[in-house]
Amino acid sequence: MNYDDDMNFLRNAGYRGLMPSNLAWMWTNLDGLYIPLTWMSLGLDYVVWGMWAPGYHLTSVALHALNAVLFYYVVLALLPGRRELSAVVGALFFAVHPLRVESVAWITERRDVLSGAFFLLSMLAYLRYVDGGGRRPYAASIVCFALSLLSKPAGMAMPFLLLALDAYPLRRFSARAILEKLPYLALAIGAGIVAMAAQKHVGAAVSLEQHGWGERFLQSAYGLTFYGWKTLLPTDLCCLYLLSGRLRPGETRFIASIAIVVLSAGAVVALARRMPALIVSAFCYCALVAPVLGIAQSGQHLVADRYSYLPCMPFAVLAAAGFAAVSRLRAARAAGGVALACLAALTLLQALTWRESVALWTQALRVDDTNQVAYQGRGMGHLSAGRNAKAIADFDAALAVNPRYADAVNARGYAKLQDAQFDAALADFDVTIEIEPKRPLTIYYRGLAHAEKGDEDAAIREFERALREAPRAWPSRAEVQAALDRVRR
Repeated sequence: MNYDDDMNFLRNAGYRGLMPSNLAWMWTNLDGLYIPLTWMSLGLDYVVWGMWAPGYHLTSVALHALNAVLFYYVVLALLPGRRELSAVVGALFFAVHPLRVESVAWITERRDVLSGAFFLLSMLAYLRYVDGGGRRPYAASIVCFALSLLSKPAGMAMPFLLLALDAYPLRRFSARAILEKLPYLALAIGAGIVAMAAQKHVGAAVSLEQHGWGERFLQSAYGLTFYGWKTLLPTDLCCLYLLSGRLRPGETRFIASIAIVVLSAGAVVALARRMPALIVSAFCYCALVAPVLGIAQSGQHLVADRYSYLPCMPFAVLAAAGFAAVSRLRAARAAGGVALACLAALTLLQALTWRESVALWTQALRVDDTNQVAYQGRGMGHLSAGRNAKAIADFDAALAVNPRYADAVNARGYAKLQDAQFDAALADFDVTIEIEPKRPLTIYYRGLAHAEKGDEDAAIREFERALREAPRAWPSRAEVQAALDRVRR
């Protein structure tokens, strides 16, 4: 397991099963995102696989494979004529692209592949309705859209996508078509409100004081170009493109991004009449990617590979349409096959970086050697494997970038605690508490250090304080209470 899978699965009992208590937790949990259906799928995994991690990965791969099949039928419905081979190319372009790796390989991102499945089912049902399927497909489309939002609110732009498709290629844009989108719009607004509440609940929302409008504009321009560029040249991908410090307008990457956005917008408008598919695809891409561009910033990501799962589908449709235009040429078919093979090879290499934490964060450091979180993550990987000296070296590297990085100070203290350097560990824990006074895990660790030193009174004070902080997940109250009971005996 990688990244924060340990917190979500190894130290979280809420998802383990489908008993009434589990379901109550899944449908009321607001830690980060409201995703009850995703938690239910993971609960089912637990029933089938227990704590066998490969089983969870197998489920995610199966869902992604299902999405490739569903996407094939979406492309087939959108392309003129019977273009089966072109639809296959589009589906493979989507499915085997390296940008998909994070969503499939990371168990926490089950929400991407599950919400994607319901999203595509909603689109297919809508296309069936437009093709004369009656009212049932329309109702099914709305239900599937709701299920998608309950898996992850990534597809909130669905009503705007369907309107764009009504304009082209369906050519049925009208007042009636607009009214048909009202149920979708109501669901999208509700999902957006719940998503913002969930982000505030865990303190992930970034304030305007921390990240102003100018910086959000720069981040949005960069994001718009990033996903398009990485679709064409998917190299130097990693699990965390860190948003740290203030964004500077004079940086080359932001100047280039703004220029590319302006030039691309001009080109799309100029070609709108001759190539309506291009402007519809551009609109759909912008609508799908808008929620993750940073206007409503949460977390520490500048951009993220997983954010491309739905937004890059229009690029795959364009790839299918482009292949359809030249598919009669043998050279074009050969070039398409080579391109897909190259993407598959890059995907395999990217998937290998997710095999374990040290490889994952080493790749992130290849992309950005000033990424403090990557040093911290790699250090934790070394620590879990018992390589304490390497772990401390990585924590030191993280603190060289940011001396006030509480996670790294705390982790370094824990590594020293494991090495029986109790005074040095306590010094790091003291610094951590100075940075973040209410940190139950550090208080608990400090109690452990005092207990190991034989200072039982100090240990009891720390454990009691940790209990007063009422930690929600890690360490559990039972874990702290057990440590307190051991000292009191």
